[in-house]
Amino acid sequence: MVSVGIVGGSGYMGGEALRVLLRHPQADIAWVTSRSPGPVEQVHSNLYDTGLHFVRLEDVKTPDFVLLALPTGASMEIAVRFLQAGARVIDLGAAFRLHDRHTWERVYGQPHAAWSLVHEAVYGIPELHEERMRTARLIANPGCFSSAAILGFAPLLKAGLVDGQRLVVDGLSGTAGAGAEFSRAIHHPEIGSNVVLYNVVGHRHTYEMEQELTGVAHREVRVHFTPCYVPIVRGIVDICRCFVNIRLTHLET
Repeated sequence: MVSVGIVGGSGYMGGEALRVLLRHPQADIAWVTSRSPGPVEQVHSNLYDTGLHFVRLEDVKTPDFVLLALPTGASMEIAVRFLQAGARVIDLGAAFRLHDRHTWERVYGQPHAAWSLVHEAVYGIPELHEERMRTARLIANPGCFSSAAILGFAPLLKAGLVDGQRLVVDGLSGTAGAGAEFSRAIHHPEIGSNVVLYNVVGHRHTYEMEQELTGVAHREVRVHFTPCYVPIVRGIVDICRCFVNIRLTHLET
């Protein structure tokens, strides 16, 4: 058994991490933090009668693993704290996903306060990085759209079957993907019976897709990504399209 702490358990991401860990046969939840202490079921009604309570971050001890379900800026400081204390850290956010500092700071609109950690962070797709993940101190959990697109395209690019400069992804997400905070895109009058496109130029997950797929293809990859919200709560689908490299010179009948 390993002990696991979750920092920021009151959001959708933290709640889902709790749900998964409660069913994991080798994980023991040491604690889960929130700015508002109290029973977990007051926020996550699906976790009724677990006996878990939110506690304050300043009151916790260091477990074997720490999951960070925090805004991007906050993850950096907390990751440093627990790594120095000897824990292994899995950041569920985006603080350590991208390897190019200029791109990260431009995309996320803030300076990176712990860039030295990016060099040791492992992008958490086991199909690509399983061996490194086994021993990594810090894992950068992939973005949702990114995971689906990378897994869809990686075998084709590895085999050299498709044009890496013309990869097209249309991403459909339920409104839970926007998080617990209110935003206009997921307001019922906007999303009901509708499809709401957003960040159609320069979406953050585009850079993750291009980074990881470039590593698979061993040459620069270009992804054309269009994300949108659809009127469901949970779930995500990537519709991935590409152009084959192989030219058919004749057809056999």
